[in-house]
Amino acid sequence: MPQVLTMVLLAVSLAGGQGAPSGQVYKNDTGTCQVTVPADWKVTEFRAFDPADTLSAMVLHERDAKVEVLDPAMLKGIYGADKVFENSAQRLFVQSPTQAFGPIPASIKWESLVPAATKGACQVIIVFKNGGSEEVARAIVMSLRPAKKGLVVEGVMRSPTPPIRK
Repeated sequence: MPQVLTMVLLAVSLAGGQGAPSGQVYKNDTGTCQVTVPADWKVTEFRAFDPADTLSAMVLHERDAKVEVLDPAMLKGIYGADKVFENSAQRLFVQSPTQAFGPIPASIKWESLVPAATKGACQVIIVFKNGGSEEVARAIVMSLRPAKKGLVVEGVMRSPTPPIRK
């Protein structure tokens, strides 16, 4: 009986740690998709990044994408995936290397997609530079979802523009 109680407490403890990080909501430019990033991150119109710039996130709405189970060859061909964390109809989550580009060194990136509220998929791309925190990155990935009402432009929430009535 004590072992069962220990296992239940461990499961509750682990589940509690997997929620969205506390912090600020970062939405894509159309306000369709969102993630939660830590409160000390800088949020711009194009990306969010930690104070040391070792980890950055970009949120996109891929209008023509569909989240579905893909075979390993397709994951490698489309995303360059060298590691698959999740491959389901609810979430695609992969890791792939990036190429060096001029003064920008090669690094690792995580990509995740979830179904959007309407058409397409919400996507977050996380880029690791000089050892960014995997724990923080995973919390951001797991917070990816269709956005709630309102738009974010340069980190400031505003209401959508009402339609013009004739």
